[in-house]
Amino acid sequence: MIKRPLITPRNIRPLNVDTHPAKFANNTHVYFYDCHQAQPAWLQQLFTVWGIVRDVAFDDDMNEIVYQLYLPKERRSIYVHEKELVADCGDNPTVCPWGEIESTVQDGIMVKVANKLAPDVLLGDVVKALELDAIRYMRHKRRIHVLLRTPKSVVRVSYDRQPEYRVFAKRASFSEAQQALMM
Repeated sequence: MIKRPLITPRNIRPLNVDTHPAKFANNTHVYFYDCHQAQPAWLQQLFTVWGIVRDVAFDDDMNEIVYQLYLPKERRSIYVHEKELVADCGDNPTVCPWGEIESTVQDGIMVKVANKLAPDVLLGDVVKALELDAIRYMRHKRRIHVLLRTPKSVVRVSYDRQPEYRVFAKRASFSEAQQALMM
């Protein structure tokens, strides 16, 4: 599922290749990271999206080249700015410092927490990552979350305008979430 804010094609016009040469040609395989550029490498790798260039255009609002990408896994097309695209995303596997990623669920991820992490540091890192994506990347368009699972508890950290903590689906404070992670 793509979580990025979509570019509306209302102010997109055909590209004049004489004034703005395109970096990628039609039918080129490209990648982009469906998260904020300042996120850690392991999160960028987790949210790497592969697409095929179908059209090149110019966005008058942002004064940038945009590409219409076909996403085979999603079976749809979206527009992405040229500065966000890369030809090769690299295959350097990175490990999640919070624990083992069990799944990517709609609007978030589920992590089996490693035992060696301090709950306050873990919750702080999770909130920073969610804040980057919710505020600066998605511009408050969607609530996102991370489920932190331990052998005895499940803590859900959500972010829209501010962090919200839930322990076993009940609202909790920061300190209650810390206590649940220490169980």
